[in-house]
Amino acid sequence: SPLNGACRSDSIIVELVNRPLWLRFAPHTLENIITKTGCRMFPTLEYKV
Repeated sequence: SPLNGACRSDSIIVELVNRPLWLRFAPHTLENIITKTGCRMFPTLEYKV
């Protein structure tokens, strides 16, 4: 599942660092905020490999 917070491939583990924040926003399907300079993703993607 995309929201389980981790992905494993033999010897590589990738974790979503700010998983709790993503889980709070997931029901609202928010992924971008509008700024003066354009759009940016929120929450930001932060990974731990």
